[in-house]
Amino acid sequence: MANQTTETKKPRTEKITADKKTIERCDLAREAAGNMGRTFVPSIFKTLAKQDNVKISVPTKDAKYLKFIEGHKILAFEGSALQKVVLIDVHSHYAHFDVPVRNEDKSVKPAVTRHFYIHPDFRGETIVANVEIKEKHNLLTGKKTLVIDIVQVLTGPDPVTVEHDFRLNAPVKGEEGEIMIPGTDRCVQIAKTNPTNITCNVTGVLEAEEKAGQPDLIDKIAFLVNATQNN
Repeated sequence: MANQTTETKKPRTEKITADKKTIERCDLAREAAGNMGRTFVPSIFKTLAKQDNVKISVPTKDAKYLKFIEGHKILAFEGSALQKVVLIDVHSHYAHFDVPVRNEDKSVKPAVTRHFYIHPDFRGETIVANVEIKEKHNLLTGKKTLVIDIVQVLTGPDPVTVEHDFRLNAPVKGEEGEIMIPGTDRCVQIAKTNPTNITCNVTGVLEAEEKAGQPDLIDKIAFLVNATQNN
């Protein structure tokens, strides 16, 4: 019987478009990150918009693309000159992947990633949060995506009066604050709205947990770290 071989499909990789100098600097940074026990991210981040007290809907706990991300440490370049690297401690949070686009290698990846630093009991709820929209530019492939940090407001009055609403994958209308989603004809937007009162009841949730005893720690890490930051 003739020898038979099993062909294994190779994972798709995006085409490297960076120049030699950029590739060399990324290689050096990756080696340095490994020596420090960190992960190197070959991207630079640029803040496009920030706004406090924004009304936003959180995906449900069973949402297909919602994932719990444990805290980790990364190293990345600061600025496009690639002269300086920064150490970043990423706290535990929930990530949700949005607006899939197809790359040249036929793979499908999200054009938007929302990072939710929230109390887990508010998955599936409408919350008030501080929002920062950033452009993530991959130095090796040239690809750009949007990263949106959403930090739940934990202190203050309840209800909270909000005058801004976060809109995802919205049609472009030429309004103020629209930010194009790379690879699409849609946008994200922190839109100005009429004042609206949002009841959050964070205090009630915390009081109930205290009466019930110690909550499940692994499920509460995202909230606990965030609460420490805001105290």
